[in-house]
Amino acid sequence: TNIEFAVGVEQTVAVELYSLSGQLAKTIFSGTVPAHETQLLRVDGSGLATGQYIVSLKGSRFATNEMVTLLK
Repeated sequence: TNIEFAVGVEQTVAVELYSLSGQLAKTIFSGTVPAHETQLLRVDGSGLATGQYIVSLKGSRFATNEMVTLLK
């Protein structure tokens, strides 16, 4: 599974994967992202069960969640 995003202003971003019950399953990325530069993150599903997860993408100026299905 891949996650692609870009931010309009350089900022610290955290991308985390949560189970549907709200438990943190994996931190995918945490760090500074340059402005207007597309980021492509590959989610390593090792250690995770096939199923639905919530991807939480949080920056200092935004937050969004998206449902994803992890297939193995």
